[in-house]
This record gives sequence, structure tokens and C-alpha cells, in this order.
Amino acid sequence: MCTIKSPLSLDATNVYWAATNVSATQLLMAVGQASRTVMTGWPLTTPKNVTTSAPQLATNGGVATLYLGIVNDLLQLDVTGATSSPTPISR
Repeated sequence: MCTIKSPLSLDATNVYWAATNVSATQLLMAVGQASRTVMTGWPLTTPKNVTTSAPQLATNGGVATLYLGIVNDLLQLDVTGATSSPTPISR
């Protein structure tokens, strides 16, 4: 069970959003569009509180990057072909 905090973002295969769970843990969620299941390694716990900004996706040179605004910071994740845990790039 989670409380959705942001609008949804889509790429070709997944849906992403920010949320909190019943323990107030701050999360980045992802579900496969075709499988309608949570991917392996997800949800990701964020290091700070999530905001109401939608995760943003950008592709450059075949690399898909997901950006998520968190309080006083920005998360950046490589989600190229994400069917499992994404690779944290920076925060």
C-alpha cells in the first residue's frame, strides 16, 4: 500500500511515480506496462522526502535517464531497458 505523491511518467515499457508507504518511507515506484508487475529491485527508497513533481525521463545516445526532484536535491537514475534495479548515477 502506498500513497502516490506525484503524477505518473511513462517510457516505452514502464510507469514511474513517487510515493510514500504506510511507514512514511519515501519511494520511487515503477511498474511494467505489459506485465503490470513491480520490477525486481523496485521500489527504490529515496534519500530525502519526495516532492509532488513528476519523475522526468530523458534519452540521450540510447541511454534513458529518470530524474526525480526530492527535497533540496535531484535523483538521477539510468533506467535504460529497466526490467530490474536501475543504476544510480548521482544524487
